Amino acid sequence: MTFTLPPIQAPTDEEVKQWTTAKWKAQESALLSGLHPAIMAITIPTMFFAIPMQEVKEKWLPVFDGKNDGEACTRQVECGRRALAEFPDGVFFKLDSRSPKDSDIGKYTAENLDQLPNAFFGSERVFDDICLQRHHRDRIVLCFRKWVEFGEEYRVFVKERQIQGISRYDYLSASKVEHTPEVVAAVQGQAEGYLATINEHYPPSDYVFDIGHTPDGPVMIEINPYGLSDPCLFGSYANIRGFVA
Repeated sequence: MTFTLPPIQAPTDEEVKQWTTAKWKAQESALLSGLHPAIMAITIPTMFFAIPMQEVKEKWLPVFDGKNDGEACTRQVECGRRALAEFPDGVFFKLDSRSPKDSDIGKYTAENLDQLPNAFFGSERVFDDICLQRHHRDRIVLCFRKWVEFGEEYRVFVKERQIQGISRYDYLSASKVEHTPEVVAAVQGQAEGYLATINEHYPPSDYVFDIGHTPDGPVMIEINPYGLSDPCLFGSYANIRGFVA
């Protein structure tokens, strides 16, 4: 008996766009480059560099497949140099959607900036975000954030514009502070302060935001879509009830 397999047909760009619209809408709401200036005023200083999507498709995406394109790498390093001129003590790199956490480099300086393209093109997270965004926007945005040394970090879960819970962010490591009632109350107060600003200038009613403690005081790090970010010590979003540190 002979079987004839039908020809394999790849989905069209329009079909992929339709299939990924819901995921894009969730990601789009929390893009760092799209936050209101009042929210940017309470977060880490950041420089943004928009790269046209046509350039990304023609010169950047092929590098993920192993094709060498020095121009794409040079463009990234040049953006990094401009950022380091503004933040000479170092920068943290990310897309305006997510960071390449699958890279082992956190802080970029003049000494290791040439390693940025390797981290970028070796990151599955970056590749996934570009593949998603290529169907929904006309650019990607590189973000270089002033390097900040964090002590304890916290994740705040907001549902219907109310805080539902707070967890340590780096919950797999030992706590850097003793969470006395005074410390817990202070974290709750900081979260409520940031909540007021975010609620006034951020359309979604459900979201997650992170707080980092620095030598200069607390800072709001970023906002993420509710339900897509790690629930940290809660284990599941279904377990988030009230204030827990």
